[in-house]
Amino acid sequence: MSLLAALYPWQSAMSRVSGDHSAPGASSAAALFAVLTVAGLILAGLGWLVFGYVQQRRRHSTRGLFLALCQLHGLGAPQRRVLQELARQGDLNEPAHLFLAPERFDARQLPADFAARHGAELRALQARLFP
Repeated sequence: MSLLAALYPWQSAMSRVSGDHSAPGASSAAALFAVLTVAGLILAGLGWLVFGYVQQRRRHSTRGLFLALCQLHGLGAPQRRVLQELARQGDLNEPAHLFLAPERFDARQLPADFAARHGAELRALQARLFP
């Protein structure tokens, strides 16, 4: 008895019944390839769906709104960080509210250390967002 016949006894029995005399490893490899291909396609499809869902949730969130407004106004990462810090200093839960409230940029209403560090940036942002 060959090694393959010992490992796959059902295969040798099927080849005797069906009259198939091809190598037992060839059909096993093809079946394994087909199963792995189908499994890979299913996983890729699921990954695509999950990624799309996550992107949609990110886009349709308050963070997504803030990022979209920053992009619309042409603000880069440094300006976004200053706005996020301004929102934290002003006890705003939603940083996007800064785009509706020019009074939030007033240095007199902010902590002195924050106003000293970012005063010029805040004035420039206020002028840019509220012409």
